[in-house]
Amino acid sequence: IAKTGGFGAGATVNLQAGTYSEQVTVNKSNLTLTGEPGARIAVPDGSSVDGITIASNTENVTVSGLEIAGPVDSSYLSYPWGANVSRGIVVRRGATAFELANNSIHDIRTGILIDGRDSAGTGTVTGSVIHNTIENTKSAISVQYTNGSGIAIADNSEGPIGNEWGVNLHLNGYLDGGILYSNPHLAAPSPTWQQSLLDLSAANGGWTVQDQGYSAANRTQVQ
Repeated sequence: IAKTGGFGAGATVNLQAGTYSEQVTVNKSNLTLTGEPGARIAVPDGSSVDGITIASNTENVTVSGLEIAGPVDSSYLSYPWGANVSRGIVVRRGATAFELANNSIHDIRTGILIDGRDSAGTGTVTGSVIHNTIENTKSAISVQYTNGSGIAIADNSEGPIGNEWGVNLHLNGYLDGGILYSNPHLAAPSPTWQQSLLDLSAANGGWTVQDQGYSAANRTQVQ
């Protein structure tokens, strides 16, 4: 690992070529973690195991150019998932202005998981998830508690196996007026929001998109 700059502002950590079994937590703002060609983080099959975690309340963190490989050795349709949850990149609550770009994440339960709430729990975070290749997951990109309105999700792709779901929104809850509801709203989505989901699918190569903020009867999904 090579570092340039000070951790206070604009530091860059370069992960050199090789396979790493350690899980990484980025807990400093204004830091870029980037992988040189051949840099690979291996994520085991375990309970709540994350390849890279962006810690709560950090700002301006970039993760780019990394291969993150999970334990899955067959299609997501046939792999015996059990209760274990492996994830490629996790963005914790209140981490904002992040950028996840040009990473290859594959053979893992969840590619990217983002807690969409700001530090106060009353609004949403900002960030971008762009130009990543995510393959063979149950969910390529999941945004918890919010609709991800402040997060640019675009130009991501998948391989020949694909993903069970491309993008999930409002995973595990629905934030409304600073109150987190564990159950989805029952109202059907508006035509404008349905069009937004279609646009999100189109911006990511036709991925499946699901908003879990609605009951199963009214849940919006596109493909």
